[in-house]
Amino acid sequence: MGGVAKVSRDDPRDNVIYTQAKISQMKYIDWDAEMVHPVDGELVHAKARSLSVTDLGQVKYIFSDKTGTLTRNEMKLRRVVVRGKCYGLGEKHDEVCQADYGEKDDPLSCKALYDLAQTSGKTDSEAWCALKMLESFMLCNTVIVEQPEEDDDKVHYQAESPDEGALVEGGKMCGYTLSARTQKELVGSVGPPHSPATTTKYEILATNEFDNDRKRMSIVLRDLQTKKIVFFCKGADSSMLERADPASIERSGDFTKTIDAYAVTGLRTLVYSANEWSEKQWQDWNSKHYEPASTSLQGREEKLRAAADVAERDLDVIGATAIEDRLQEGVPETIATLAAAEIRLWVLTGDKRETAIEIARSCRLIVEDMPVDVLASDVAEQTLVADLCQLYAREVTRDQYTKAQKGLAPFSLKLKRYAKQCVYGKDKALTPEELEEAIEDELVKRLGPDARVNLDPPRAGRSALVLDGGAVRVLFAAGPALEVILFRLLAQYKAVLACRVTPKQKAQFVKLVLTQRLFPNVSELQVASTASTRYRTAVAPSTRPRESLRVSVS
Repeated sequence: MGGVAKVSRDDPRDNVIYTQAKISQMKYIDWDAEMVHPVDGELVHAKARSLSVTDLGQVKYIFSDKTGTLTRNEMKLRRVVVRGKCYGLGEKHDEVCQADYGEKDDPLSCKALYDLAQTSGKTDSEAWCALKMLESFMLCNTVIVEQPEEDDDKVHYQAESPDEGALVEGGKMCGYTLSARTQKELVGSVGPPHSPATTTKYEILATNEFDNDRKRMSIVLRDLQTKKIVFFCKGADSSMLERADPASIERSGDFTKTIDAYAVTGLRTLVYSANEWSEKQWQDWNSKHYEPASTSLQGREEKLRAAADVAERDLDVIGATAIEDRLQEGVPETIATLAAAEIRLWVLTGDKRETAIEIARSCRLIVEDMPVDVLASDVAEQTLVADLCQLYAREVTRDQYTKAQKGLAPFSLKLKRYAKQCVYGKDKALTPEELEEAIEDELVKRLGPDARVNLDPPRAGRSALVLDGGAVRVLFAAGPALEVILFRLLAQYKAVLACRVTPKQKAQFVKLVLTQRLFPNVSELQVASTASTRYRTAVAPSTRPRESLRVSVS
């Protein structure tokens, strides 16, 4: 009898045939001369049998990081803001980067910033702020200095993050070079490039390293020339401005408007502060907070974080920076192709909302005519939850509520496993009926009994949803009903952008999506740069027919 034999994966003999077919597919990928990297000419190599054409063809949702995945992770310091004036860094000390970042006036050169820093000025003056900004580039970091080789007179830096590397290189361009670092001392060189320089030394008294909860780092130094103690701090604007002295923000002019404008153009912004400490202030903080925390054998990280929290108050804002990170080549075209194939992309990033949205627009994740819904933590928690329920009522309950009940977030015995593992403060596992009732109660409580009347027409299938880390934290902790509401809603959107999320939240985000079994019978592809694999590998592997594929991009 003619025909094609049916291959069954239940029969061990047929499974061998299926495996051989997958190996053949891998070999065809290896032999494809057109699948080559245009930069170095390296051919693609299929190394994992599970990552075959059959699996990739089932992908419907992609979870991606931004930095190093959509962007090149090659960062350059482009703008410095001091007292309302903008300084642009080009390729040389006296050059200005000519890129248009929406400034009203042409930016000044970093030479002008260096000259301003050399003029004498009292504390809190414009000249003092310029001096402390340049010193921050040189000193407020954890960069390791590699001394030059015999045939190379350049100092090289090893930074924990590309941002820090860009800032230290920017300080070097401005004439403030970090020359050496030991456990107890920093050595700097002050002077324009290729000119005689003055050596300065600083004693490291304490370092509060960056963490994703504080979104700041700070360092306490003693200037060994003047014996003064200076406290430098830098971090995200959301974490710095809420702890800043309001008077220092007022002295900075249209400071917040300027950094918001840079964020809208896709630049990564940081805010800086500098405070001079008295000897008594240092001794009090060190003896009461820092020293006990640094020598503690139990709960050391929490105690160090608490010590940093005490120090990082009433900050004197001195300026801000804007760093450029360009898109990878071919990203917009790739995302457009994915969208044409009805594959939905979710981007999880730690960047500011405005920066993340602009990058999403530039890479065509959010196209020009695409509506954008926002769930942000800059409103009261009650309002945030009401906004979520309103979107849910608009997108799910009107036309798709029956579909949701039948299996968009399928309920089974695995729900009990989910409830025991992931529901905050709940020991009792909810049955499917109890969970549906809880969802109805939430909608009525938040929106009222007539919530589904006169709503805007559904649009999520053609729009994007943006939510920030604060909203993720609130909604994840609000109970099982709101978690189900959130993830049923997310499944409706063409694109999802989560900004200001920590690596821990990224891991929680993806884990909850998988645990909810939000996408039955489809595969998810998780793409992350090597630097961000912590959140990717935290996800428990799932089983067929619904599989999660993981790819690491170097």
